[in-house]
Amino acid sequence: MLKTLILKNLVLIEKTEVGFEKGFTTITGETGAGKTVLIEALRLILGERTDASKVRKGCEKALIQASFSLNDSSALHKLFEETGLTLSEKEDLILTREISSAGKSRAYACGQMVPIAFLQKIAPHLIDFIGQHSQIQLKNSDQQRQFLDLYANVDLTRFLSCWGTEKSLLERFENLRTEKAQSEQKKALLKEQIEELIEANLKEEENEDALFEEYTLLANARELLTQSSQALEEVDVARQCSTKIQNTLQVMEKYALDLKEASKMIKEAQLLFEEMQIALQSFQAKLESDPGRLLYLEEHLRLLDHLKKKYGQNPLKRRKEMEDELEAIESLDEKEEGLKKALIAAKRDTAAEARFLRETRTKGAAVLEQKLSIALKKLNIQAAKIKIQVLPAMRTKTGEDEVIFYLRANKGEQEVSVRESSSGGELSRLLFALKIVLAEKGRPKTMVFDEIDANVGGETARLIGEQLKKLGISRQVLCITHFPQVARQGDHHICVSKSENKERTEGQIKMLSKKEREVELLRMLGGAMAPYPHPL
Repeated sequence: MLKTLILKNLVLIEKTEVGFEKGFTTITGETGAGKTVLIEALRLILGERTDASKVRKGCEKALIQASFSLNDSSALHKLFEETGLTLSEKEDLILTREISSAGKSRAYACGQMVPIAFLQKIAPHLIDFIGQHSQIQLKNSDQQRQFLDLYANVDLTRFLSCWGTEKSLLERFENLRTEKAQSEQKKALLKEQIEELIEANLKEEENEDALFEEYTLLANARELLTQSSQALEEVDVARQCSTKIQNTLQVMEKYALDLKEASKMIKEAQLLFEEMQIALQSFQAKLESDPGRLLYLEEHLRLLDHLKKKYGQNPLKRRKEMEDELEAIESLDEKEEGLKKALIAAKRDTAAEARFLRETRTKGAAVLEQKLSIALKKLNIQAAKIKIQVLPAMRTKTGEDEVIFYLRANKGEQEVSVRESSSGGELSRLLFALKIVLAEKGRPKTMVFDEIDANVGGETARLIGEQLKKLGISRQVLCITHFPQVARQGDHHICVSKSENKERTEGQIKMLSKKEREVELLRMLGGAMAPYPHPL
């Protein structure tokens, strides 16, 4: 509920503080007195755009401050938390806005600086504005749907969730199909390359350096055979010599015991010569064992060099990677089938939620049209009949429905679409009736009506006043009006006036006493002038 409003240097207002009470408060004053300055101040405090023209001439800045008491502030708490701000549960919500003479403005919530967009975000939770031109919104089909959804407690959460899942799956499905189409060529290439590596018969244990060493050895086999044969002959000569030396030493040992060690050494040398013979013979055998080995090594090393240039330093590792890629491509069919089934289920869920929305709206429309018809009769449209149709439409974020309000204002006439044909007075009363009916749906506790009675006559104005007074039982209602029939119904009465002081015009906003209110009502009736300042 709005508790106080402080204005400094705003348009004609130098400084004023207005307190607001529960119930129905009327705001009156002569034409041009600046009644809308209150509404304008409230709109500014809730984030409406502004400029330097709002600052009183000769002043550096204008200030607007409003305080609100919050009974159920859970929604506001959530908005504050999302923005990283703190909202005290024990204190009033105080909003402040400063507008400089340069046109710049700053906003504060509970002493914390906030962006103007934040004020706009919390505005719907604080005040519901209904202006004299607000009925134009009734000609908008989407706005009509919003009114019905509010009354029928339509919750779009599940529908949006299902539709979001469907759109996500559809995108993945289409991407997968594109990937499959593009992968056919890649699939053929991978198969060809994997086959090439399989045919290469590479082994994990293969050592390229060892293969190259073997190839080098076999490439020089002829020369090595010649040299090894010569070495064998020389070793054999040396072995024979060692045998003669051994025999000589054996004879000499009989006379010279100190030659025993030399005899031992020659025996060991003889054994070494024999091992050398065996090694050289084995080496020769290796060179002569596989005549085709040299050709194989030459071709294999050439192939290995080609594969490394084509697939990198580790062709076997690349083969494993390509096999994994091929497996992933070949699994796309299975993935596509799984996504297809999931998409069918998601579409079914979205369609079910859309049907539920339509059923909820249809049931709500049947009750709302009856309540609106009754409310309009209380507003002096005796033959009023409202019809609300919920028709199939292209899917949007609000479902698959188009909502159309129809109004019959005169007996014997057909119901006509509100967005196509209705008078200003009828639309004003229909909007007013909607606000009355929707008030029970937890809208903001403060409702502001700005000359909502502008297009109606005296008797209808009286009826509107009665309805506003009734609404004030459960809501804080502020209403700017020119009709005494409305003003006299108020629980409280604020008068806006202006006067000239020191060659300047100043605006005043005053909560009227009982006697001052009687004078103001007389002025509105044209029967007397009030004893306090009024516009000339």
